[in-house]
Amino acid sequence: MELRLGAQQMGQSDDPVNEEEYDDLAPDASAMIESMRAYGYTLSTAIADLIDNSIAAHCRNIWIRFEWDKENSWISVTDDGDGMSKNTLVKAMKLGSQNPRVKRDPADLGRFGLGLKTASFSQARRLTVISTTGSGQSSLRRWDLDHLAKPEVEGWQLLRSAHPETGDRADEIKRRGLTSGTQVLLEVLDRVMGSTPGIDLDSTAEDHFVNEVNRTREHLEMVFHRFLSDVPTNRIQIFINDNPIEAWDPFVPNHPATLKFPPDNFPIDKST
Repeated sequence: MELRLGAQQMGQSDDPVNEEEYDDLAPDASAMIESMRAYGYTLSTAIADLIDNSIAAHCRNIWIRFEWDKENSWISVTDDGDGMSKNTLVKAMKLGSQNPRVKRDPADLGRFGLGLKTASFSQARRLTVISTTGSGQSSLRRWDLDHLAKPEVEGWQLLRSAHPETGDRADEIKRRGLTSGTQVLLEVLDRVMGSTPGIDLDSTAEDHFVNEVNRTREHLEMVFHRFLSDVPTNRIQIFINDNPIEAWDPFVPNHPATLKFPPDNFPIDKST
């Protein structure tokens, strides 16, 4: 009895589960993220995943930039949503930042806290996120797979500055005069370019890049057609290289051959 009381007084549990020995095995950052790059995204589905985050942040406008510059080509997705504080941004950059078992906002289009990272890594080796809140606080964080792959780098080093080669690519929020918003910048587009960095890319590679942009436009016009065509109070505008995209409803509701049936109601968790 005295031993039991002594353990409880010291804040220790007599639960045998908590007394099991264990090894703490943190995954290798570089190997883990390189493996996550094979999740099966296309460029269009990756961009759509990033737009999900913008919509969840209550944005009204989303600007997507595709810039061709051979191996230095880059993509940027910027919104005028709520923005994130430094702590929120760091949490958003963490892999598995959201437990799928936790009850979430019905308007939240995310689920596992992985979309931002996996979508970006599927296309690029460098992910930089810049965010500004309504209070004027601005924060920046960067995942760089080439940095993590260095032999001398240990652990999950989330960098606090843009890459020296980024320059003014990370200035979209400021350039557009937004009081709040977030920019996701993708650089070193090895999966988009389909070639090894440093190799002189020819016109065929540029044609492939342009075709990918067109496919992305068509995909976004369909996937987000309800957001693009909603009443003015809820409507979201999406621009690709400053050109607005138009909604395309795959159900073709106004076509004479389209048949409309009355809705069916289903009971789910004590509601309809």
